[in-house]
Amino acid sequence: MQINRFVQNSNSIDQLNAVVWANLQFVVVGNNGTIITSFDGVYWEPQQSGTTQDLISVEWVDGIFTVRSETGEVLQSEDGIHWSTVDCCSL
Repeated sequence: MQINRFVQNSNSIDQLNAVVWANLQFVVVGNNGTIITSFDGVYWEPQQSGTTQDLISVEWVDGIFTVRSETGEVLQSEDGIHWSTVDCCSL
């Protein structure tokens, strides 16, 4: 699936790489640290990831969103809005 086509109203100029539906919302990640969220798939809100790395995957496991970058950086969030970098050895 081409995610940029799925997320038509996001106003994101960056390539979008992965999407997950969890915790009653969509979380989409992309290049240059892009994270956007939506509760309805129509209105999208950009979130602050704290990185400029290209984000390539997002998943929801045990109540936590986990995002990985191309370089191995890992971000986590319980709500999809507030993100923090995770030390690789604490996973």
